[in-house]
Amino acid sequence: MLVGQNVEIFRPFNTTIDTQNPHLLTIGNDVQITGPVTILTHDYSWSVLKRKYGYIYGNQRKTVIGNNVFIGWRATILGGSQVGDNVIT
Repeated sequence: MLVGQNVEIFRPFNTTIDTQNPHLLTIGNDVQITGPVTILTHDYSWSVLKRKYGYIYGNQRKTVIGNNVFIGWRATILGGSQVGDNVIT
């Protein structure tokens, strides 16, 4: 996990950050995160394919949060998302 400078998590006990694949998560500088917030690098969409084809395709994807970002109450950042710079979500 790559975390920039001046990252604030206002409710750390109510925030879930996926640590299953920490190398796939990048959080830029000057990011503010309220809570509860969920940030993922994977999901369970593979279960649909497993039921249909009987095997699992990869489900991990890089998740990037840019610089000067505010992530608001109950936001979920899904695996594979790219939140650009100067974004309020």
